[in-house]
Amino acid sequence: MIKNLEGHMRKQGTDKACPNDRGGHRGYTRYYERMFEPCRDKPVRLVKIGVKDSRSINAWRMYFTKAAHIYGIAYGDSQQAATQACDTYDRTQVVAANAPCSLFKGNQSNKTFLQHFVNITHGAFNIVIDDGSHVPSHRITTFETLWPAVLPGGVYIIEDVETSYWNPNTGIYEYSSRNEVNLVDVWKEMPHVINRGFLSVRAGSNYSHKNVCASVESVEFGQNLIIVRKSHSEDQSLLLKPYRFSNNVKLG
Repeated sequence: MIKNLEGHMRKQGTDKACPNDRGGHRGYTRYYERMFEPCRDKPVRLVKIGVKDSRSINAWRMYFTKAAHIYGIAYGDSQQAATQACDTYDRTQVVAANAPCSLFKGNQSNKTFLQHFVNITHGAFNIVIDDGSHVPSHRITTFETLWPAVLPGGVYIIEDVETSYWNPNTGIYEYSSRNEVNLVDVWKEMPHVINRGFLSVRAGSNYSHKNVCASVESVEFGQNLIIVRKSHSEDQSLLLKPYRFSNNVKLG
């Protein structure tokens, strides 16, 4: 019996596993094991953006056997129906996966689709994993639309940020990389948003959607991924409390 996430990722042959002879090489499980083990047996609601080969979502189904629901967002020709149960699609049929699982077909750069997805599923997500188009602007749009639907204490993960370092002439799937921002540079502004209570009105972050990110409690930069945590309801007052040394803050 497989007991950990690394084992499930290896069995499914996904590249999220640590280096092995079945295609693993990214090693994201070294972050995910410690993050998700405490909630493994809880009724989580997980969203996986990007279901091209179905290997990762199948591993998540095997890992979170008591999940309340697992959702996949697919784009392109990997799925024909607009919405369907995972067990009705040959690539996501997993024996002994008990958690409900649904697939939605849509483009993550389309705000209308993303909002439709939130409305249909009623949001309330514990975990969102963006492994979709890998285009920085698409990922920003997706975060800004789905983040309000993440529950307090939830996590939002952006995988494969390596594309932010690629040559602009290099395509990302069928998309162009030209005029794209560096996603890591955008998220490097987030610590200023988190610490906004210590900043003057004229100082601080240039990030244009600070209101969307007001509930961000922490940001972790790992190798090739970004992990964003949402504050618990009881911690919101800490993020908003007045700064007792405000007279010492620089004005420029």
